[in-house]
Amino acid sequence: MQRVVLFSGGVGSSLLLYDLIEKHGFNNITPILVHSGDTPNESTRSIALDLCNNLGVSLTMTQSRGKQFRDYSLAFWGLEMLSSAVYSITQGGHLKGGDIGVYLGVTLDNLGDLDMVDDMCRFCSVLSQAISGQVRLITPFKYLSRDQVIEHLRLTYDSDLDYFITETQSCELGSRCGRCDGCYRRFVTFQSTNTPKNNCRVDPESDGFRGFVSKILEGNYSTQYCKIVGEWVVR
Repeated sequence: MQRVVLFSGGVGSSLLLYDLIEKHGFNNITPILVHSGDTPNESTRSIALDLCNNLGVSLTMTQSRGKQFRDYSLAFWGLEMLSSAVYSITQGGHLKGGDIGVYLGVTLDNLGDLDMVDDMCRFCSVLSQAISGQVRLITPFKYLSRDQVIEHLRLTYDSDLDYFITETQSCELGSRCGRCDGCYRRFVTFQSTNTPKNNCRVDPESDGFRGFVSKILEGNYSTQYCKIVGEWVVR
């Protein structure tokens, strides 16, 4: 099976790529960064390339075949990432047949992504017909929070992931701004897993962060995740 990782340089997709390489080696594993503009955000591109180089795999970058990301709902962007990755790996649809597993590092920390996954799974049947093969969406971390994924991989491989994890990025703007929900989630994850807060530019006393943790506590997140974010609410 050809394994394709929808890679962003974020915590989820980076840990997924790490896990796959540990389990299967380097054969038939292709990380693909799908970007919506003519070129990817320079910071995102640089971080993704460095992470892949550290793991010893080559990063493939491909432009979304549809409109700009901002024109789409999250669910529709998921379909765009999926179809663009399959289109790229089959060389524009010229390679027919075969078994393609498309891996997505979605975790329980982002419930919006889970709705997107359902649409992507249904769309796989359409893509399978298009390439006269089999396309499957695989989400190993779907029912785990990111803190649980980190702890699981540490135990599984008995390795120190701290340096690798801190080199990822979670910013929704691709700039490690420290003021978006992506950066806030990163801070909480690093706090709960005792990961050094390198590249975490978050002020836990800010109104933005306090508003974020209050919003998180209203959702269906892991007990550990709620326990950590609750520390800032009750102080």
